[in-house]
Amino acid sequence: KSSGRIVIGVNISSTVVHIIRSIKKGNAITIFAKILEGLYNKNKQVSFLLIPHDFRSLKGKLSDVDAANGIFGMLPEKVKEHSKAVQPPLSAAEIKEICGKLDFALSGRMHMSIACLGQGTPVVSIPYQRKFEGLLKHFKLKGMIIEPKDAVNPQKFIKLFLPLVTNRKNIRKKIKARLPHIMKLAKSNFK
Repeated sequence: KSSGRIVIGVNISSTVVHIIRSIKKGNAITIFAKILEGLYNKNKQVSFLLIPHDFRSLKGKLSDVDAANGIFGMLPEKVKEHSKAVQPPLSAAEIKEICGKLDFALSGRMHMSIACLGQGTPVVSIPYQRKFEGLLKHFKLKGMIIEPKDAVNPQKFIKLFLPLVTNRKNIRKKIKARLPHIMKLAKSNFK
């Protein structure tokens, strides 16, 4: 980041991997590696930080750590040299701190999306439940969700995602302007 690169955090959950496998009979890890390579080819200033959020080992399922390492391993060298897969263990506070340092994020987990927004970082979510829409509605953000059916097509994904990255500074301002209201709503849950 200190060299002026656009740092994009990427969290692909096991749930998203499973959903994508059910939509397109193919390897979700390969699809996301192609997406990141395509984003890099469109903007050579991007760097990727692959961030697992759930460190549990899932019997018979790909974990967040497996997904992050798998995607990183499939990236071409030209992209790898500007990318990193974060290794566990990390606390929730450490993940939140990392989210605050990102320029933009892509998340397949609700808690990762919350961590990003709570730090003022724009995040595009790949939903597995409708609660993602509710979260973004609190921040009055539109167009920040990419449905799994669109995530299986790297070209379509890039077409939806890249303009948001380009507009990241304006989106960050909107998030920061809404944060005091969101914090007030959160605190009211404890009254």
